Amino acid sequence: MRGRLIGQTVAVMAVGLLAAAIDGCSRRVTPEDFAEGEGATAPAEMSPQQERSSAQPTGAPEKAVTATDPGGNRNHQPGDKEPLEGVTESTPSAIQGGDSSPEPTTRVSRAQRTGGVAERPQGRPVQGEEQAGAVAPQVDQSQGLGDQAVEATPTVAPADAIPIDQPEERPQLAEGAAAADGTDDGRPAGASTAEPFNPLRAGRAGMGPLRSEGAGGEGHPAFRPASTEASHEGGRQSKKYDPIAENGPIFVGWPKPQLALVLTGCQNGYLEPCGCAGLDRMKGGLGRRHTFMSELRNKRSWPVVALDVGGLIKGFGRQAEMKFHTTVSAMQLMQYETIALGANDLRLPAAELLAVAAPVDGKTLFVSGNVALFKFEYGMTARYEVIRAGGRKVGVTAVLGKSFQQKINNPELEIIAPEEALAELVPVLKPQCDLLVLLAHASRDESIALGKAFPEFDVVVTAGGPAEPPLDLAHIDGTSALLVEVGQKGMYAVVLGFYQDEAVRYQRVPLDSRFPYSPDVKLLMVNYQDQLRQVGFEGLGVRPVPHSRREELGAYVGSQKCQSCHEVSYRVWRKSGHARAWRTLVHLDPPRTHDPECVSCHVVGWNPEYYYPYETGFWSEEKTPELVDVGCESCHGPGEAHVKAEMGSDLALQRKLQQAVTLTLEDAKKQQCITCHDGENSPDFKFETYWPKIEHREWEDE
Repeated sequence: MRGRLIGQTVAVMAVGLLAAAIDGCSRRVTPEDFAEGEGATAPAEMSPQQERSSAQPTGAPEKAVTATDPGGNRNHQPGDKEPLEGVTESTPSAIQGGDSSPEPTTRVSRAQRTGGVAERPQGRPVQGEEQAGAVAPQVDQSQGLGDQAVEATPTVAPADAIPIDQPEERPQLAEGAAAADGTDDGRPAGASTAEPFNPLRAGRAGMGPLRSEGAGGEGHPAFRPASTEASHEGGRQSKKYDPIAENGPIFVGWPKPQLALVLTGCQNGYLEPCGCAGLDRMKGGLGRRHTFMSELRNKRSWPVVALDVGGLIKGFGRQAEMKFHTTVSAMQLMQYETIALGANDLRLPAAELLAVAAPVDGKTLFVSGNVALFKFEYGMTARYEVIRAGGRKVGVTAVLGKSFQQKINNPELEIIAPEEALAELVPVLKPQCDLLVLLAHASRDESIALGKAFPEFDVVVTAGGPAEPPLDLAHIDGTSALLVEVGQKGMYAVVLGFYQDEAVRYQRVPLDSRFPYSPDVKLLMVNYQDQLRQVGFEGLGVRPVPHSRREELGAYVGSQKCQSCHEVSYRVWRKSGHARAWRTLVHLDPPRTHDPECVSCHVVGWNPEYYYPYETGFWSEEKTPELVDVGCESCHGPGEAHVKAEMGSDLALQRKLQQAVTLTLEDAKKQQCITCHDGENSPDFKFETYWPKIEHREWEDE
């Protein structure tokens, strides 16, 4: 008996030791152990966890819905399949408290417009209905757009029943804006909701209560779903990033629309998010946008009309021209119907604009009602376009706002006032179209003013507004026009869904890692990087400039010169991700070793904010191999004078230059690190987390 107990005790101890050993192994290696710096490697993009959606019951009583009401009408068009599942409304969430029944929409019709087709001033011929007539194979509707999980049919509650103590989940307001009730609810000062209206001006269903832009007024109380951790950005971070949990599912409860407008703009040269620190948490990129739009067309079989308000690039020069051509090629892959010309786009030489904007077989992607290449009578760009899709005619024109016109000094352009152009074009478009869209590359205020001056427009898309589209759709007060803000840097797309007997639906779509990178767009990126390699820094117009402290600190000499005196700090650097920063660019697919916008944060001797080198700074791996990677001088400045002083005997000079290259912890935190580790390139960066990985100190005892 005693022997048996001893044996059992030994067995239990062995199992415990084995479990502890296994647990120790599993705990020994953590992501933090490998995270020696963000420049070390580019982690592969993770696919979001996919969940299969379950079908909702059909045959429920039908109700009209508003743009912010995820429940309600399930009417189909003739011949439509079952309503699409697994997608959500613009602010998806389960309601916490309040009336659980959806708010019905009052429908207001407007008389059918009549009138003949007027002569078009340099307009484009009416296109066929290739998209609307094409029928894609029926697919499993529960699996599209990132296989997002189905939520229970959402309901809405009065705004006063919704918690308002969640500022981190609120959209960014436009500059100077404030909520009418004193809360940060995404509405500008004086905003009001408005009576339902008819978005298609032909006896269609009316819009529900929306936030109003412009002069205030009385209307229905606003309706807004309650915030949940899964339905908004900025939720708690987990080690395995789930973009759907973080940013919310999309299109939940949407039936197939008769017409889907996909609205984008203000890309500002951001072809793709920076991949140095990993792509999971980053939004944007042409590759993801192509995947998203392909899924709408091919998986969902939606009749898509893609429009862009312009602003494809920022800055000027050879690299901006390459970006412009690459972006246009990608947008052609995405089958965009119309692109407006932004201010920076119009700063390109006329020859570059003509290469992509000139009509081919009578068709061009670019439309502008008040800007012409050379002269309007030459007809090098269309002034408007009429698009047939979903059984409707969509009239589109674009204008460049007055504030943006002041930034252009291009004698090869003819520019007139937006009001003058629209006064000429609206009477031409109005009789022949069911839906009028204005692409206003203008400030938010000017876009609203144009919408009020020309109330015939159903949708006004503005290049103004905050970095992210608002959670709720707005309309321009005193009109029935929707105001759409697309955000900045191509991080989002906005979708408007139009139906026969329903209110218009609105969804902002974060272009996050739920959308895989398109192989077709990747080929364009490979070609773009190859062009940069062939042209080289000199061909791009990159020229070294003197460092502001060149007289004091001398030239760049490389981190190896620091090793003999600063051995401990040098060892810390060698183990950090900074010492492998160049390797990150080499191992990206395609490599980014010839892209100034990438190189500037991965070498010594460049300005990382404006993408140019300093004299004696890095030029190429062949000519300046000692300056690859983020080295000592990237933060402390050129080291030549300091090194020479340390080799001499002038103690006062040594002390002076030691102080000159010293970087205080406060300066590092507030000024130095964020030049590269900013929100765009390093969204997970926190100084308190990353400083210990490179912590080093000198001269503390002196």
